[in-house]
Amino acid sequence: MPAIKDIMTRAVEHVAGNATVQHAAERMAEKDIGFLAVSNGQTAEGVITDRDIVVRCLALHRDPEETTVHDCMTTDITTLSEEADVEEAGKMMEERQIRRLLVADSQGRLTGVVSLGDLATGCGDDHLRSKVLQSVSAE
Repeated sequence: MPAIKDIMTRAVEHVAGNATVQHAAERMAEKDIGFLAVSNGQTAEGVITDRDIVVRCLALHRDPEETTVHDCMTTDITTLSEEADVEEAGKMMEERQIRRLLVADSQGRLTGVVSLGDLATGCGDDHLRSKVLQSVSAE
């Protein structure tokens, strides 16, 4: 079973918590992603997703040019060690009903992100791949 560090995405896009939601949305569109880590340097304070923007800003009629990322971000984040294996990541995602996990090194520094897609393509386990793909298609 491969380690998370072998399949994760190392280039994690970041945004500052005091940035506007508009800035975060533009950054997501520019990079063609739906997720940004909210960080104060090397450690994550939270994450903001395209869904967070819709549910916590737009649906509440908040102005994205005035609302900050801090106001809409998810703070209950789950991180995983680079040394964890793919099966552990899959179980964590399933238990917490999330699609992405932040990955940290032994000093707690953010080093990457692993997604359901990463698990599906990099796990090498047909049973786990099937479970991951079922989870993705169910949403």
